[in-house]
Amino acid sequence: MRRVLVTGFILVLVGVACGVGMYVFFRVVEALEALTSTSTLSVAVFAFLSTVIPYIVSKYMGVYSGGGSEVLVQSVHGDPERFNTGRALGYYAVSALTIGLGGSAGPEGPMIMYGAGVARAFKRFINSRDAKRLLLAGAAAGISAGFKAPMTGIFYALEIPYKRGVEADAFTWAIPSAVVAYVTSQLLIEPHIRVYPPRYTLAVDAGLILVSVAIGLASAGLALFIVAVMSGLERVRARLGLLMPVASGSLLALLVVLFPWVRGLGYTAVNGVLAGALRLGAAQLIALAIVKALATALTIRGGGSGGVFLPTVFAGIALGAGIAELAGAMGFSVCRELVISTAASSLLAATSKTLLTSIALGIEAFGYTNPIPMLLASTTAYMLTIKWSIIKGQK
Repeated sequence: MRRVLVTGFILVLVGVACGVGMYVFFRVVEALEALTSTSTLSVAVFAFLSTVIPYIVSKYMGVYSGGGSEVLVQSVHGDPERFNTGRALGYYAVSALTIGLGGSAGPEGPMIMYGAGVARAFKRFINSRDAKRLLLAGAAAGISAGFKAPMTGIFYALEIPYKRGVEADAFTWAIPSAVVAYVTSQLLIEPHIRVYPPRYTLAVDAGLILVSVAIGLASAGLALFIVAVMSGLERVRARLGLLMPVASGSLLALLVVLFPWVRGLGYTAVNGVLAGALRLGAAQLIALAIVKALATALTIRGGGSGGVFLPTVFAGIALGAGIAELAGAMGFSVCRELVISTAASSLLAATSKTLLTSIALGIEAFGYTNPIPMLLASTTAYMLTIKWSIIKGQK
């Protein structure tokens, strides 16, 4: 009983720490964005530095780098006991710098590392055989706080180590930390993504099934493109070495000047697309999804640090809006909000091999109680891309 109480207390503390850590992270990023976006020239210069400076800091100060989910996965499958709290908190700080300067990445990567790092700080009170569960509980809390979605955080932490399975043993550990992190974050800061309810609900019929499968096919295609770009940049980095952050930063600077919506976290663009306030045609919206994916790949593989969860959702939202615009232009009647949420969910399932997470995201983040379209689209995209993932080290 004493062991259970101690573990529960630790998980609650981790949840509170993640809620506070999320608040601090966003405030730092917002302050940096305000300082670095005074002119087009400053946007370009700081976007260039968003890969160069984090690369130097990570390389010479020994902190973790790249995608936060990848580091967690490699630690879970390697030796969880060796996961280092100091290096994880350093990653959290470097990610804030990457995004604040203009790099395209999400808050969930640093929050995963922050949560796992805080959890690991309590290792002396936990049995060594529970080290993996503790890391994943911290990761679940980080996602829950960073994305305001406890169920999504729990499933993501359990699914992300594998392409075809879950780390079921960590489930009961992830629940208290994720829920407390969510409550704490709700008390400190409002959600960044504003979801607008659908105007109407479509019955599950042959038409909806066909639309859902079509969205799954489109998401699978974009996911394979993203995987190819990520893998290609990884191979290029091995050859360029120290020149990689310079080359990536230069290309990233060009992209954020030409497409300012892809800079940083991108919440303004996401909310603009969801509300229909960003007046873009179908081709422009699909191009926005592709460019966001390119900018994120350049950031993460080019030397910066941050998450790929939010950029994937961003690209999925843009893709879904583009598909809805295209369907409307062709004379088909579709629920725009449903298409957008379905595309975001299925793209996440395809890129990260997180099928349960994608359904939870659709329900929590977009407010849909009918999961059938998301199940159909996500399963289609997941199965078509089962061999490939943007998360290195998944088994």
